[in-house]
Order: sequence, then C-alpha cells, then structure tokens
Amino acid sequence: MSREILDILACPVCKSDLVYTKQSFLCINCKLEYPIIDEIPVFLPEEAKKLSEEELQKIKENLNEG
Repeated sequence: MSREILDILACPVCKSDLVYTKQSFLCINCKLEYPIIDEIPVFLPEEAKKLSEEELQKIKENLNEG
C-alpha cells in the first residue's frame, strides 16, 4: 500500500492514525482491528474485531520487533 494512502487513513470511530499490517489495519486507541479482505480494507466498525489487552500487547511487541 502506498505511503500517501497510509498517511491519510484514519480510524472511522475515533479518527486516530491506523497501524498497517499485511492482514489488517489496527486502531491502538479503540483497540479495533479492521480486516483486509481480497486486498480491500473494510473500515466498517461493525466488521472490526475488538482486541483484548493481551492481543493488543502481542501486536505491539511484534511491531517493535519488525
């Protein structure tokens, strides 16, 4: 995904920046994971997965490693 697109995307709920992974976009503030299905991001809050504290911590650790 291009840097220009990533720079303008925001969480539809809280308008915070999103973190891009190969499978999803993450909102650290809302603790929501927006899926990417068939290379199309799905930014519908009702389709987002609510992340637990443990899941969020693991994701943060993986991001810091990469």
